[in-house]
Amino acid sequence: MSVTCIIVAAGKGKRFGGDKMFSNLGEKIVLEHAIFRFQNHEMIDSIIVVVSELAIDSVQKICTRYDKVKHVILGGEHRAQSVKNGFDKCGSTSRQSSGSVTGLSSLDDGDLVLIHNGSNPLVTEEEITSVIEALSEYQVASVGHLVTDTVKRVDENGVVLETIDRSELRLMQTPQGFHREVLKKFYEEIGVIEITDELQLAEQMKERVKIVPASYQNFKITTQEDLKRATGILMGSEVLVGIGEDSHRFSEGGELILGGLTIPDYPKLDGNSDADVIYHAIFNAISSTLGQGSISTVADEMCQQGIKDSAEYLKVLLQDLRNRKLSINNISISLEGARPKIEPIADQMKTNISELLSVPKERIGVTATSGEKLTSFGKGEGVQCRCIVTLYYF
Repeated sequence: MSVTCIIVAAGKGKRFGGDKMFSNLGEKIVLEHAIFRFQNHEMIDSIIVVVSELAIDSVQKICTRYDKVKHVILGGEHRAQSVKNGFDKCGSTSRQSSGSVTGLSSLDDGDLVLIHNGSNPLVTEEEITSVIEALSEYQVASVGHLVTDTVKRVDENGVVLETIDRSELRLMQTPQGFHREVLKKFYEEIGVIEITDELQLAEQMKERVKIVPASYQNFKITTQEDLKRATGILMGSEVLVGIGEDSHRFSEGGELILGGLTIPDYPKLDGNSDADVIYHAIFNAISSTLGQGSISTVADEMCQQGIKDSAEYLKVLLQDLRNRKLSINNISISLEGARPKIEPIADQMKTNISELLSVPKERIGVTATSGEKLTSFGKGEGVQCRCIVTLYYF
């Protein structure tokens, strides 16, 4: 039994103040998160994406990365018509110029159809599975939130009329699932009417609908505040961690630079650049989270151009972070060396790092040890730095 998901993303976003589907949510737009989640679910065989005319070219390009997307098509005047447009493609084997990636195989009466709002980007694997499994017993199923707050019915002036028993109430989300022949029958007997969700068709046809629990993170993005909430959830679930290290021996002359701070009375660390081991370790830690190489991949060429300031190397990496919609959450720095004494200068180094990387000082930690003189660093021959960073999507 095959499962097709129709992702509806053709709305105008009036309450949001623009097309929310193309708002950034971490490193992806809102709509792509929804596509990604169904693409990666093993029980989903094909996806149909329904979009507005203005968005169709952009969505086609995005969907080339997802082989389960079989059609990208235009929506209708209202949501119900957009869903019907998607449903009409559920038996199509022809390639469409308006966004098809491949043709869909013909669907049997036993096939299942899920309908999902593109504005519900954080649907979980468990929810998708629960809806599909519920369809083994019921003809229609959906996810919904329990109502945990007290509910009052009020008049037009806001005066309380009664308290409503919340035990029988659910706040509906998507996906909503149907046996294909049942949804087809709904359309044949009722037609396309303006409704807020397809469960209303089932209600009119007196069809039993199974509601399974929705996760706390599955909600529809309707306002800017909703997008902020989704971003916060995503930050908590998608945190990147990187580890970086660097070390240099002392040279004979020059001035020592650590954390962007010039420290008098100590010789320069040996290196082609200013040999700032702190900035180098931070670079390596951030770069590792991005799946990239060590600082030499950037610094060697810049050194040949006469750029010796390690802050400039970090600026290149910071631009890459911005392009990926990533931000630094915190930095932990650990130094080993007999000289210089770090405690008296740690605060100024943290200030420099904070200003360069736009990270609050309270999220930057600097510790140091002499290592009991067990290594060359502890014996005063150089300085070693280890760094851990965490990043999040914004």
